[in-house]
Amino acid sequence: DTSKILERIKIDNRPIFLLFGTGWGLDSSIIEKADFLLAPIDFKISGYNHLSVRSAVAIYLDRFRRGF
Repeated sequence: DTSKILERIKIDNRPIFLLFGTGWGLDSSIIEKADFLLAPIDFKISGYNHLSVRSAVAIYLDRFRRGF
């Protein structure tokens, strides 16, 4: 839940580490160690199911900046 992430950032007031995977995902051992998981970015474009990691990072950084 993104609101929990933003709340944690404000409370802790310390740097965070964001790790993004590829279309193949991340190994389950890494996912198990994560404090939070961001939902995949959903596109309403029919048949489109690919987004580069660079684009996903840009979108999420913009959303964090705006407070979702």
